[in-house]
Amino acid sequence: MNRRIIALAAALLVLLCGCRKKAPEPVESPSEPAETIAETAAEEASETAAETAEEPDTAAVTEATAAATETTAATDATAEETEAQPSGGKPADYQGIKQPDKPLPDRSAGMIYREALENLRDHEIFPDGSGCRIAGSMDDNRFAVYDIDGDGRDELIIRFDQAAESDQIELIYGINDRESLFEELVCTPHVTYYEGGLVRVEAAPSDGYRGDFKPFAVYQYDSQSDTFGLVANVDALSLGALMAAGLEDEAYPEDADTSGSGMVYYIGSDHPVDVTEYEAWYHALFDGAVEIELPFFNLDENAVSSLE
Repeated sequence: MNRRIIALAAALLVLLCGCRKKAPEPVESPSEPAETIAETAAEEASETAAETAEEPDTAAVTEATAAATETTAATDATAEETEAQPSGGKPADYQGIKQPDKPLPDRSAGMIYREALENLRDHEIFPDGSGCRIAGSMDDNRFAVYDIDGDGRDELIIRFDQAAESDQIELIYGINDRESLFEELVCTPHVTYYEGGLVRVEAAPSDGYRGDFKPFAVYQYDSQSDTFGLVANVDALSLGALMAAGLEDEAYPEDADTSGSGMVYYIGSDHPVDVTEYEAWYHALFDGAVEIELPFFNLDENAVSSLE
């Protein structure tokens, strides 16, 4: 009996051990090579950097935009100031005469000059079509019809000085083969004419350290162009004026001031010269020059209508 029980128990034990299932071992993923991991990390870093670059710094952009706006506004203001300042005795609005494509109908010089003066007097329009700014009486402006350049033909000279200093102008017109006006000279009314086509024009007032010296320009008539060409702009620098303004440290070209006069001069260039060189140049031009007294008329109706 006991043997049967023991045998039965052993058989049962064997049966139980055979029915148990072994749990599956976990499957490990193959590890990636080190090179692949490094490449992946690099790509992720590049993408992150690109995303960061694509997102601009809002504060920096706002600050840069504001600075650019201020710079543009300052530039525009400077341009407007510059445009408002006429140079060479030429009002800012004066543009110069545009020549016609075809010759105008045959008319006398007197008729052409009269029409130009009537437009100026009655409509306040210069011969180039620009408007004028008058500060006094239009009748007190003056004109002359005179052969100012010595070419055998009369020119029209308009002296428009009844205006603010910056709007004053002197105009010399001739007539070309198209029966049209053209400018021979545009300058300030502070002008002196000499025989032989020589002209001296006082420059418009400006700041500078030149003492009592008044800058001027010299023009000479050129028969080839039938206009007055610029010979030189002349200016000066005074050592005394610099010292009086507290600018003792300002560079004064002592090497050019060979005579020790305390003045140097600029004749058509930025190169200073001594007073002896300046005087030699000036006397060579103006010694013996004969001044022309122009027969000016007031710009009134009777004087203008008398031109034929």
